[in-house]
Amino acid sequence: MVYTYPSKKSLASIKAKIRLLTRRKAHRTLADLLRRLNPTIRGWCTYFQHGVCR
Repeated sequence: MVYTYPSKKSLASIKAKIRLLTRRKAHRTLADLLRRLNPTIRGWCTYFQHGVCR
C-alpha cells in the first residue's frame, strides 16, 4: 500500500493561513471566527482527501 502525505510546504502554508485567521484582532465573536476558518480548512481537507493525514 502506498501512503501519500501533504508536503511540508503545504502544511506550513495552511498553518500560516490559520495563524493569520485566528489572530485576536481579526474576529470579534466565535461565530465570526468559525465563518472565516471553516472554508479554509474544508478546502484544504478536500484537496488532500486522497492522502493519509495524521
